[in-house]
Amino acid sequence: METKKRNEREIRLCGLELREASPEQGADNKDDGYYELIGKPIVFGKKTKLGRNPFTDEDVFEVMEPDCFDEADISDVVFNVNHGDGNHATARTRNGTLQLTKKSDGVECLVKLDKANPRCVQTYIDVKSGLLDRMSFAFTIKEESYDKEERCYHVRKIGKIYDVSAVEHPAYENTSISARRLESAVAERSRAEALRLDAEKELLLRKINRSL
Repeated sequence: METKKRNEREIRLCGLELREASPEQGADNKDDGYYELIGKPIVFGKKTKLGRNPFTDEDVFEVMEPDCFDEADISDVVFNVNHGDGNHATARTRNGTLQLTKKSDGVECLVKLDKANPRCVQTYIDVKSGLLDRMSFAFTIKEESYDKEERCYHVRKIGKIYDVSAVEHPAYENTSISARRLESAVAERSRAEALRLDAEKELLLRKINRSL
């Protein structure tokens, strides 16, 4: 299993719901001027499909390892809609309105939306009505490994998390393998092609030697 270090921004969809927080999930009963939402943008140990390798037409997978979040830079993570595409941040770790907490099965986020901010109110309404019910997150990978037999990347260390986002549509669902993994796929195909040519050359040399 090959281990590599990366530092390129990735976006990954999480299939878990973003929903209104309940008191059991950390919501505050008193009216402090905020709506509260809860979600889980990162799930540990779950093999998820990244896409397809265009050269082998095989599915490629990814697993977030349980310790991948431990050294992540979460000093300034924002919460927004569709990764800020025409939208501003509605919560942020830097001012305490966004909290990221490691749990046994993943990373949970608690979002506090200012009732006095129209953008925050609209986001809350859209989540409560079900118009926005999925999350994704933008991050860099500090270290990962690749299992060729399983065709699976294991993310071992996240470098930095930039945002967690409520999304309307999955960013990478049913798409081909991302550019970063495509680079690896090209290299793997090149190695396979080089081995094939070497084998053909060796076979040809043996035939020539036998004919002499």
